[in-house]
Amino acid sequence: MNEVICPACKKQFPGQVGVCSRCNYPFNGTEKERGVHIGTFITQKGVIMDADIFLEKSQLLLYAVAGLNILMLFMYGSEQILVPLHITINIIISVIVFLCGYHLRKKPIWFSLIPLILLPAVYTLNYLMDPDTLVRGLEMKIALIGSLLYSMYLIKSAEKFKKDYDIE
Repeated sequence: MNEVICPACKKQFPGQVGVCSRCNYPFNGTEKERGVHIGTFITQKGVIMDADIFLEKSQLLLYAVAGLNILMLFMYGSEQILVPLHITINIIISVIVFLCGYHLRKKPIWFSLIPLILLPAVYTLNYLMDPDTLVRGLEMKIALIGSLLYSMYLIKSAEKFKKDYDIE
């Protein structure tokens, strides 16, 4: 018996098969049906690469946010008297955000979720200390939170695709 390999998902089958049990590739379908299936499968599989690329960008973004948060703390902190507790909390949160960026690839959902909780807390704390900080960099704050949310969406989509098609 000859082995048959699915051209879409690369699963091996002993002997003849009508439809791939992993991705539903129609071995006996017309050339158009097989071509459409492969095109659709490749497009869907692109979510894995998209998630990986976006994860890398999110990682860099978390590093930048941690650094900028500390930089802004000292830049604007020199204009006013900041409570030592405020400075300490901001530095601790910045270190946590940096560490989340560092560990993002290990557990992407958790290490995206932590900054999504902590950063609004920092923004609120800064707002309570200086109300002008709420609107300072508002576009950046919205972009950051949106980026982390989108990253989580892509990660979940890639996990679903991998589970649906038994891909590791």
